[in-house]
Amino acid sequence: MQRIQRKSRAPGGALRGIAVTLVLATVAACAGPSEDDAEVALVEGFAGLAAADEPRAALVGRDVLGNGGNAVDAAVAMYFTLAVTLPSRAGVASGGTCVLFDNGDRTGRALVFLPVVTANGGLVPTGIRAMAAMHARHGLMRWGELLRPAENLARFGFNASRALARDVQAGASVIERNAELAALFRTANGALASEGSKIVQLELSSVLAGVRSQGAAYIHSGTFADRFAQLSTASGSPVTVADMRGAVPYSGEAIEIEGGLLTRDVAYFPPPPAANGAVTAQIWRMLTEVESFDGLTSSDSAHLMAEAAMRSFADRGNWLADGTAAGAQALVETERLEALLADYDETRHTPLSALQSQPEGLLEIPFGSSLVAGDRFGNGVACSMTMNGLFGAGRLARGTGIVLAAPPSAQRNGYVSSVAVVVGNTSTGDLRFAGAASGGSAAATALATVMLAAVDEDESLEVAIKAPRLHHQGKPDELFYEAGMPEAMIGELRNRGHSLQEAPILGLVNALVCPSGIRDEPGGCQVSGDPRGRGLGLVAQ
Repeated sequence: MQRIQRKSRAPGGALRGIAVTLVLATVAACAGPSEDDAEVALVEGFAGLAAADEPRAALVGRDVLGNGGNAVDAAVAMYFTLAVTLPSRAGVASGGTCVLFDNGDRTGRALVFLPVVTANGGLVPTGIRAMAAMHARHGLMRWGELLRPAENLARFGFNASRALARDVQAGASVIERNAELAALFRTANGALASEGSKIVQLELSSVLAGVRSQGAAYIHSGTFADRFAQLSTASGSPVTVADMRGAVPYSGEAIEIEGGLLTRDVAYFPPPPAANGAVTAQIWRMLTEVESFDGLTSSDSAHLMAEAAMRSFADRGNWLADGTAAGAQALVETERLEALLADYDETRHTPLSALQSQPEGLLEIPFGSSLVAGDRFGNGVACSMTMNGLFGAGRLARGTGIVLAAPPSAQRNGYVSSVAVVVGNTSTGDLRFAGAASGGSAAATALATVMLAAVDEDESLEVAIKAPRLHHQGKPDELFYEAGMPEAMIGELRNRGHSLQEAPILGLVNALVCPSGIRDEPGGCQVSGDPRGRGLGLVAQ
């Protein structure tokens, strides 16, 4: 049966200049609901799952699914909602990546929308074009309906969540350095916003209204593009109109891992320059196919996780500088991973200095956000975003309400940390797992740890996300651990030669898992936000 053409598309011009490679495919007859036969209307029974780092965004995602939208619709709506309700970590100027599984063509794709660095060092965001491209090919609901919740929250105001209030407190010094940014988060009594404070963003609501009515073309061409270029340049981020028109996201093949423990399932990870997608994929394959991982329940498994992570980050030092989407699949070939673990000693830590490859000295900014969504049709989306700093560059593009992202540098680049994964069955076209993480370099190991526990070990997702984590990023040669790790395990790891250091938070993860498929047995599905970041996961039904 041929998939019918969508009635709802992004507004005219939304994809102008975008090299979109996502294609429509035939849909084999199968059990369960079909998007082709679906109507955008209130859904009775199970509609899907959604999770995000900010509760209101998760609620919007749930409502979209419950009103007939699919996973892509929910992800787009949550993306724009986060830009309003968590502008400290997400925004229309943020960079990031998404991976999606389409039950129609039974395959996964990647979107990498890192900001484009101009010749003069400015930044051009590409996230709105990425959302428009994804929606135009896969969405069910009208584009404007997905923007309206975020626009209304910005225009009429919302009460700051605990997640945003935490960031305002932590970033007070950044906020106070810019009068416009401070005015955005200052209450009537002059204090910075706390939990429950009402925040109104009229200027941002006007921008969102333009995107709602005109799509990505509103941002990247015409009057607003000229205005944004002038404002961005005036604020210290030089951008031209030509830069705005020419900036496009990557849309195409993801890194794929199939076979092994995932019988007839394929895991899809984002390719470089979202570098930690490859790191997570390497760790996953090393611990499921090259060596045997048995959860973080023993010092043997903890030691293996630490050694695999260290080697993957060291290997990243070889290819990160010129890493592109082309050739990314070679990074997870069995021969390469076997070579990385060739000198693995199960009884002793191998010093970083003894490795053939060495990691780069890079500060990966830990402030980011993520979201996941899965629908009753079998589709799934996972996205991870960052502003490369808490409140990005710490200033607004005057008159727009847009918090500008911080530029990457040779020493400071949080954009490489963006990581997400979806697992779908290529035989049935059914979603099994979707996860996304933020938190700098720790995002990679956090997501790999949760994925191993929930997919490989069949642990409860809530337990897997709450469990204390380990992280080794290569440089420094330190094994970081969260509070709650058993003292006996810490002692055994020290005896094996690891230098250990406690860390408050090692990554934030949002995930959903459906062991028998989200479409075939939705009752077995689980969804969870990360309590470390006040995230929320919801079932739409």
